[in-house]
Formats: sequence, structure tokens, C-alpha cells
Amino acid sequence: MAPAFPTTVPVRDSKNPDGPVLTFAPSAWKAFLSSQLMDQTYGSCSTGSIR
Repeated sequence: MAPAFPTTVPVRDSKNPDGPVLTFAPSAWKAFLSSQLMDQTYGSCSTGSIR
């Protein structure tokens, strides 16, 4: 987490560093990252089950 945002995870477009920042609760960001890892590991599943 960034020091200026101790209870949130700030996310920005690296191609537009002066642009807006989205902030997420750490638990929401962790869930997002976990879902991305699952997609990369097992492939995206439309049914939500692991192949």
C-alpha cells in the first residue's frame, strides 16, 4: 500500500500518471489479484469452476 493511502490500494493508468486514481479496499484488491492468478493458472472459466 502507498503511504499516502494507508487503508486503500490506489491504482492508476501508468500511461497517464497525472490522471485519476481508483482506490480499492485491500480485501477487494486481494480478491481481484487472486481471480487473475486463477485465470492465468487454470484459464478463464465461464461457469466459474476450475477445469
